[in-house]
Amino acid sequence: MQRTLKFAIGTILLLFTVITNKAFSQSNIKLGDVSRFEFEIRGNGKQGTVKKYEAINEHSDWNCYQVALETIDAKGTKVTDNTRRLVKAIPPFIVNRLVKLSAKKDSGIDASLFRIQQPDMAKGLNAVSVKIAPDDKLQMLKLFKVDSLFNKALVKNVAGSSSDSKASHLLTIITKDQKTYTIEAGPASTPYALPWQIGNTKVYDPYLSSIFEFACGNEQYDRQQREILCTKIAASIYNDVIVPQKQTAGL
Repeated sequence: MQRTLKFAIGTILLLFTVITNKAFSQSNIKLGDVSRFEFEIRGNGKQGTVKKYEAINEHSDWNCYQVALETIDAKGTKVTDNTRRLVKAIPPFIVNRLVKLSAKKDSGIDASLFRIQQPDMAKGLNAVSVKIAPDDKLQMLKLFKVDSLFNKALVKNVAGSSSDSKASHLLTIITKDQKTYTIEAGPASTPYALPWQIGNTKVYDPYLSSIFEFACGNEQYDRQQREILCTKIAASIYNDVIVPQKQTAGL
């Protein structure tokens, strides 16, 4: 179920742009100019963990290391582990793609980027928390193919407002001449932690989140987030279409 329709959206989530005093135009970044990447992943709430990574070029290979892990113990005390651990080698095409996506300036939502197919939506439908009658499920499987309904639900769940405005993903690129550029995404409660704040533009590209997590060793992130998003879309269509129909019919 590929969709190419793009939706221009206004300002929905308030995120703070993090750009250092040595900020520079990300459009000027080339992979050959990069000294290292720094990644930070923040968990939800006060009890959330904070993971920090860095990727550096070693003998022409980009290797990612975990450099810090902050957790909260049972007594509520922050515990920091600064042991440096090799996570993985990052394929060159992934690193190059990360640099290019960090300069993206498209603020629309392109449904095709989420690569959601009918089987994905069928699985998401079965994961909805409320009990849905078999006849309603059959109707919803048909509704998923209606682009206007699907895209409305997608936008609602990808760009909808959230009480959690704290950034969950931070990416900092440090060049060989020590210039730095930082972009951030969040909140963690939104599928794929969207949007990314790139300069003054909110970017809704799930691939940027997925390769960020992939670089940090989470190779299941894309699949997991797609499943979460499909469940949310199914729930939205059920609540916005099926429930009103039942109410009108007096059921």
